[in-house]
Order: sequence, then C-alpha cells, then structure tokens
Amino acid sequence: MLKKIGNIVSTVFIVVLVLILLFNLICFVKREKNGDQCPTVLGFGVAVVISGSMEPEIMIDDLVIIHEQDQYALDDVVCYTGNKYPVTHRIIAMRTDDEGQVWYTTKGDFNNTDDGEIAADRMIGRVVAVIPNFGVFQDFLQTGGGFLLIVAALLIIVVIQQIPIFIIISKTFSIGPSSGNCLHTNKLISAKIKLIVNNISITWLKVFFGDN
Repeated sequence: MLKKIGNIVSTVFIVVLVLILLFNLICFVKREKNGDQCPTVLGFGVAVVISGSMEPEIMIDDLVIIHEQDQYALDDVVCYTGNKYPVTHRIIAMRTDDEGQVWYTTKGDFNNTDDGEIAADRMIGRVVAVIPNFGVFQDFLQTGGGFLLIVAALLIIVVIQQIPIFIIISKTFSIGPSSGNCLHTNKLISAKIKLIVNNISITWLKVFFGDN
C-alpha cells in the first residue's frame, strides 16, 4: 500500500515538474521570439509582482496567475502590457467609443491616481489566483540554473523509483562467475536492465497519457 502511494506521489510530482518545465520553456521562446511581456500557454500566463501598487491584496514578489478573457468587468484585477513590464491593477471604469473600441481605466488599490484609459488590445488577462512570495522562485525557474534544477529533480525522482531494481541487479552481479552459471547470470542482468528501461518508459507514458 505504501509503495503504491509512493508511486502515485512521485508520478504526480513528475507531472507537475514536467508541466512547469514545458510552460517555462514555451514562455521563454515566446518572450525571445515575439517580445511578449507576459506570454500565455493555452490561455494562461504568470507574472511576478514588482511593486506594491496592489497592496495589501497583492504583495511584492507574489506570483499572479492570469487567464485570457474575451471581456472584462468592473472590479476585475487584470494584467496589461506596460512600458517595459506587465502591470497588474484593478478596473475601475470602462467605456466603448463610437468606433466600438473598448477602453478600461485601471488603478492600483494602493495608488492615489489611476493609470488613465487602457485599450482592450493591451489586456493580457484577468488575475485568477495569487501565490504569495512565489515570484522569486518563478524568476529563478526562468534562468538556466532553474531549468537545470527541474531537469535534475526529474532525473533524481526517476532514479529513486528504480532503486529496488538496481538492488536486484546488484544481487545478481554478486552471484559471480564462481557459480558456474555465467550464462544464466548474464541473462538475469539483461532481464533486469530491460525491466528498468520498461519501468522508466511506463513512468513517462503515465506522465503524458495518464494511467489508462
């Protein structure tokens, strides 16, 4: 039972790490190729808060999760493209001009003045979740060191999952030539190696296609 729970936990952890790795990789490519301030993947994006304009609801170094919307409403906390970095503020007014263009007036909760009118095409998405203090870690994940950390963590988990099989192989090697059955020993070693490869393959198939 404990082994099954451990396998489930490690598989979930692998899935999460793979998703984080893929998400950050796609965002990196979009940012470098298109110059996106806040790239989105399947309609979702993340941004790190670098000012206290939305305190106390959203603090510096919080990570905001953003979801693209067709329309926005009053009081929505949104993220839009700024001069250099994405801005996360609240919609306090909105209007539609004679040409049908929608304009939003935004303001930081902690600010005394609003940002003026923001065109709809500058909207990135609505803030759907806030993860406190996670921004520093997200910034690190977008560096080369963060990328390598995730890859290393994935490899470590896969190796840990195979430790029982490595122990079996070690015992197999301990049989040694003196047993007078080297051919049988080699077949056992080959079988165990194939088992490791199969288990690793099954692990990654579960990651991408589930347990079905």
